[in-house]
Amino acid sequence: MRKRFCSLLCALTLMFTLFAYLPQVVIKAGAADKFSGSFYMGYYDWDEVSGAKDYFVTFESNKQSGSFTTTKPEFKIADHFTYKGYLYSFKIYARNSSGKTIAESYLDYWSDTAEITGVKLSADLTKLEWDAFKGDYEEYHVNIFYPGGAGGFSVEKGVTSVNLLEKMADQNRPTGTYRVNVAADLSEGYTRRMGWSEEISFEYESQNKYVSKTSVTVDLPMVGQTPADITDAKIVINDGSENSSEYVRMYTLQWGEEDPDSSGYFQMFDNDVFKKDTEYRLQVMIYLKDGCYMDQGVAFDNGDYSSSVNGTDARMINLSALKQYYLEYKFTPKSPIDRVDLTLTEPVAGQAPNNTATVTKGEAKVTLVQWTENNLLADTFEAGKTYNARLVLSPLTGYTFTEDTKVYFNGKQAEVWALMPIFGGYKGNVVYTLDFDCKGASGRKKGDYNGDGVIGIDDLSVLKKAMINLVKLTGDDFNVMDVNSDGVLDLKDLTAMKRHMLNIKKLW
Repeated sequence: MRKRFCSLLCALTLMFTLFAYLPQVVIKAGAADKFSGSFYMGYYDWDEVSGAKDYFVTFESNKQSGSFTTTKPEFKIADHFTYKGYLYSFKIYARNSSGKTIAESYLDYWSDTAEITGVKLSADLTKLEWDAFKGDYEEYHVNIFYPGGAGGFSVEKGVTSVNLLEKMADQNRPTGTYRVNVAADLSEGYTRRMGWSEEISFEYESQNKYVSKTSVTVDLPMVGQTPADITDAKIVINDGSENSSEYVRMYTLQWGEEDPDSSGYFQMFDNDVFKKDTEYRLQVMIYLKDGCYMDQGVAFDNGDYSSSVNGTDARMINLSALKQYYLEYKFTPKSPIDRVDLTLTEPVAGQAPNNTATVTKGEAKVTLVQWTENNLLADTFEAGKTYNARLVLSPLTGYTFTEDTKVYFNGKQAEVWALMPIFGGYKGNVVYTLDFDCKGASGRKKGDYNGDGVIGIDDLSVLKKAMINLVKLTGDDFNVMDVNSDGVLDLKDLTAMKRHMLNIKKLW
């Protein structure tokens, strides 16, 4: 019985001994909780760790290392990391009242930018130099800021001068005022700028040519035509300040037909036919010559619609390294108009112009009628004068005029006087014109008193008698014999009639 009791006592003693040591073994064997912090307004802070009495911070750099304790879940960076241009690594340990670690932070890094001194640039831009950087870095980086953008290039560690002009010539850079500085870079998860120099401004004159605006005019296809029928386009670069041939190496026209089942377009081939009531897309692909580039500011400004296709605003969309770009235009092809017939009231002496006309045949409408004499708008028609009828015609929806469209005024073929607007050519409004001789109310022309279609002795005799008041002419008779329309029958009218008879100067 006593032996059994001693054995039980020994077992209990051993068990309590193990329990006494067990919590310490678990703490030592288990990993501490992790937490992270962040930089803010010159401080590094983190969420307070439950049960922590204080926080122990250790740090290290190539210039300085050490540790400190803080009771707050933050510390002021400048109080401890005092060397600029060097990378600090640090870690934080949360400790309980017994001084044991209950949580630890992830390893974090800090660097404060130092100054790179002695930066100088020669007047000819061939030498940019600076003092060697005193701090942690892997390479230098020369930063260039220019009109519309920024760029730069790397310089290997230990090198403290470069030929900037040579570097500029190798890159796509426009003429203008530039700024340059030098940075010292270090990669630690991401690129850190460990040092900066002051900026130097300089003027640079580029040998490159830059395209900031492109205007394209294309004779768009009509219903029934194919892409093979439309191969030419007029391209104007930078508002025509320079010949486009100095910039453009080549261009192509790429046509697409709308896909009714999606928002895309089918590629069209040379023998595909343009159909009525179908939307198509034209992409004008432009390829630039060596030394020519698309302007970077335009290339990366998605809101820049200063270019155009057939007068419609369009973007220049970069394709490859600012050496290739395209402009896009969407349209629905129209059917050609073969013939338009119109009727209008011809000029009659003494009457005001009738500024109306009626389309009797053809897919067009009249938008304006004007009667002019010597390019001045007519007020009242006068016999013997010639008046010009100008009609602005507009094609109906889905149709277009062409160079082959025939237009007739009262059965007489008219001519094209002007295209409106210029972009689109015949596809816009067109002004057609035709001359009409004005007759008197009786059908007589100036000077032809007896109405036989010629000015003769009998007509001269009537005028002479009227001039000496042997006969009195009124109304249409007076208008016919007042050949210069000055309101008086005199030698001027007689002379004009004789010159007409002698074929010196015809009245009509």
